[in-house]
Amino acid sequence: MVRCSFVLITLSSLLLAGIFALPVEEVDEYRQAKTALSKTCAKNAVWNECSNICPKSCANFDMVNACFSLRCGAPACGCKEGHILRDASDQSKGCVTREVCRELRAKGQL
Repeated sequence: MVRCSFVLITLSSLLLAGIFALPVEEVDEYRQAKTALSKTCAKNAVWNECSNICPKSCANFDMVNACFSLRCGAPACGCKEGHILRDASDQSKGCVTREVCRELRAKGQL
């Protein structure tokens, strides 16, 4: 136990001392690249700094949602006005209108 604590303290000291630190320019470039990638949204979705914690999807768009929150979620993609998630478990499928959800349900594709 004492040995593990010593190792953790030593690593923390090294990090605080800046031995493992990257140059500021590299950190900024990494953050910008990560942000650009994360802001790429699926069809009919847009980037929101304040995401919806309780988004609707085709599976539940016509039901009363037990989830309700006025808090902002983490920055993320969200459906454009008038659209809802096609599949809550796979956001890469994008957002569709309620009419498309009804058609998908009628065809048994949900």
